[in-house]
Amino acid sequence: MLETILWAAHNATTLLFGVLVSAAVLDVRTTRASALWLLGFSAVSGAAFALVDAWAGELVARQLYPLVVHAPLVVFLAWRFRRRVSLCVFAVLVAYLCCQVSNWVGLLSLWASESMCVYYGVRVVVTVTVLVVLLRTLASMGGWILEKSGASLALFAMLPAVYYVFDYATNVYASLPNSGPKVVSEFTAFVLCLFYLVFLFSYFKQYEERSAAEKLNWMLETELAQASREVEAQRRSAREIRVLRHDMRHYLQGISLLVGQGDEQGAQERIAEVIGFIDQTVVRHWSANDVVNMALSTWSERAEAVGVRFAAKATVPRELPVPEADVFAIMSNALENAVRAASEAGEGSGVVEVSLRESDGRLLLSVGNTFGEAPELVDGVPVPTRRVDDAGAEHGLGVQSMRRAAERLGGNLLCSVEGSYFWLRAVL
Repeated sequence: MLETILWAAHNATTLLFGVLVSAAVLDVRTTRASALWLLGFSAVSGAAFALVDAWAGELVARQLYPLVVHAPLVVFLAWRFRRRVSLCVFAVLVAYLCCQVSNWVGLLSLWASESMCVYYGVRVVVTVTVLVVLLRTLASMGGWILEKSGASLALFAMLPAVYYVFDYATNVYASLPNSGPKVVSEFTAFVLCLFYLVFLFSYFKQYEERSAAEKLNWMLETELAQASREVEAQRRSAREIRVLRHDMRHYLQGISLLVGQGDEQGAQERIAEVIGFIDQTVVRHWSANDVVNMALSTWSERAEAVGVRFAAKATVPRELPVPEADVFAIMSNALENAVRAASEAGEGSGVVEVSLRESDGRLLLSVGNTFGEAPELVDGVPVPTRRVDDAGAEHGLGVQSMRRAAERLGGNLLCSVEGSYFWLRAVL
């Protein structure tokens, strides 16, 4: 009786382990809705496995496990969370490989105790422990695999795929003879799993450091370009001021003449004309912070170049409460998406509205834009489209990257469609 209970607990925790780790690899957010979907799928697939086991026996159930659980899990993740099928396959393969830790520790306990109750009990404990560790680790990694191309993904999936095929071919569909205990023959797979996990985490660490360096380099290059534009704007303003100073006497004489003739409307029009000339000499500064000013200046110019009306209000201190490189990256990504979407809204309809303010040590960012076609939202962010531009670069994952950056800063990011506007709101 106890062995049967532990057997059921072992199968349930193993199934839940595979579903949750696969979702974590795909960077599925832990919300009430997503948790209910994942638990519901686990319950349905677990019931299907139990029916096959009761109908045809445990061996047949294990042989049909890829069709009963793995394939439906790939389809479910791709459908519910809008992930590429290749990514879902990769996630399931990685989760299957990670099960090897529990498998080998359980075999070690079985070899030492010769008790199936001990084997199932140890597997349950190890499975839950590894699940908690992986969920925390994968959460910190932030779904970086989503940004990988198909070729890169194939390289990462090669080892888990080979192990998956080998394990089913030798341990499920056939049983190869070996000269020692099973714990010895499975030790290689156990070490392979540990090596792969260490490799993934080490790669992510280097990837994160390289991304930070590229982000800083991008900000410095943009700052240099913006500085050049501002120097030119200052020179242009100085020239216009010299011209205005030279012409001011003539303007004032003309206004005086109009007033003397009683032409109040003409005088007002001439005054408005002078004010317009003065406004043209002003170099626009959006905020006290140079990085925020740089991002807004860059994208206001690009919006103007494509006929998009750009309105922004930034009330932030000179020193930001969060790293400037992260603020610049999030703002630049958000403004790039907004300007591009607004430029597709139709002639004269493109609008981008930006608000940034500081409150209680946090930055509150709001970016709204009109659009040509309303985006589809899943879990508060647009579904990635992986659009390829003329230069061959892929787009469509920027909002997810921004959300991960916001969460690393202890904040959050959500998107919504309200009437004719798409809104991105972030707390940093």
